[in-house]
Amino acid sequence: MTWRFADVGGELVPEIEVIERDRRIVFTWEASGQKARVQIELLPYDEGSTKIHIVESAFPMTEECVQRALEQAKGWTDFIACMRAYLEFGVRLRQGRTKDLH
Repeated sequence: MTWRFADVGGELVPEIEVIERDRRIVFTWEASGQKARVQIELLPYDEGSTKIHIVESAFPMTEECVQRALEQAKGWTDFIACMRAYLEFGVRLRQGRTKDLH
């Protein structure tokens, strides 16, 4: 399976490790230019709400890697905002985004 990101002009093939329906997804990928492990956990928060906990690991404490980690954090924030807009309102925030729009 290939994931395509038209807004940044990239694509990659994640290595899926674990999928636990409605609970957890774990995969490795190279979105930041180096192999990293991502764990997404879905946790009950309150009635009708879910807490999403995302950890992307394997960023050494160098200035370059800290910058990569910060960029990845921006990407995850966008991902969650887009997912919420779609799930709650049916709005596809990523639709129509392409690299040439930036």
